[in-house]
Amino acid sequence: MDTVSDERSSARYFDGLSAMSHAAEAWVAPDGIHIARSDGEPRHWPFAELVIMRAAGRGQPLQLERKSVPVEVLIVSDEAFQRRLRAAVPAGARLERGGGWTPDGRLVLALVAAGVLLLFALYRFGIPALADVAAAHIPVEWERKFGETMVEEAVPPDDRVDEPVIVGPVRAIHQALVRDAGGPAGETRLLVLRSDVPNAFTFPGGVIVVTTGLLTALRTPDELAAVIAHEVGHVQRRHVMRSVLRQLSLQVLLALVAGDQSVLSSGLRTAGQLGGLSYSRADEREADDEAVGILARESVSPVALADALTDIERAADPGATLGFLSTHPAPAERRAHILKRSALGTHADARPGGVTGSDWRLLKGALRVMRALRPEAPPAK
Repeated sequence: MDTVSDERSSARYFDGLSAMSHAAEAWVAPDGIHIARSDGEPRHWPFAELVIMRAAGRGQPLQLERKSVPVEVLIVSDEAFQRRLRAAVPAGARLERGGGWTPDGRLVLALVAAGVLLLFALYRFGIPALADVAAAHIPVEWERKFGETMVEEAVPPDDRVDEPVIVGPVRAIHQALVRDAGGPAGETRLLVLRSDVPNAFTFPGGVIVVTTGLLTALRTPDELAAVIAHEVGHVQRRHVMRSVLRQLSLQVLLALVAGDQSVLSSGLRTAGQLGGLSYSRADEREADDEAVGILARESVSPVALADALTDIERAADPGATLGFLSTHPAPAERRAHILKRSALGTHADARPGGVTGSDWRLLKGALRVMRALRPEAPPAK
């Protein structure tokens, strides 16, 4: 059996003061867990203050929280660390995990059998409904700061494209689409991410990201305008924050609905760092509907959005999970809905953002050069 030792395991530490994680080393001692951060003071978590949020196993890391204000979180992938932790717990002590360290297996099965339907109903209907209400209690400025922190980690400056021939037309199209937009859509900004994956997504606070893979996959400026308009639609309806909130616990959501914003720091940090965004069927349809209206105002045929879906699906790897190609509803169903909403007219003279065919060809050429200059890229055809 494992015994207590000073053997260290790599970990990610969240201090509860921001959404950023910190590289750390953790080890088990007779008096609890010790954490050595690479960029801060060491921490000591007594056993009595530990809560196991998720046990290690099946490829999932161990997630521990400390009962403190603000709540601290430790993520450890080393399964041996969990065994050492079990061995170190003093006799008679219990590490909390929903009320206990490791309940009897038969009790677990009985509880699961008795509560699975209730939990499913709560997850399916209760949490999304509360998330929608809680979103209204989060100040826009707080959401923007939270989103900026996520952007700095997920889209670091070195991975952003700044070549004017590429970024210029993309931002011109974005500015044209939001020029007359009211509400949060008018505050959005756009980044181009160097990635071969054809995708577009939005962070809380309205930072829209499109990838070089998306620009390569799309055939016309109209299609790019359609994709950006869809993302603007998510911002306008505040879907992004609602999606993040749907990952929070019921306890945090109830506190938010009651007006207690002190839970935001730890709750949103965990949601932003440990989960991925996903939109509901209704959210995707609303964003598509918003895009159709935005494109019509710019004299761009909404059919471009259906065409963009086709091009992205064709360029994506089979089985890939992309934010823009949501499986709820499926791309084919979305295309049918968009075409039904569209006037099906053509707008051959439309130039979203003033981007001409020449601008688009230069953008495409710059993308080919960028890819060819990468050492790992295959020879250009």
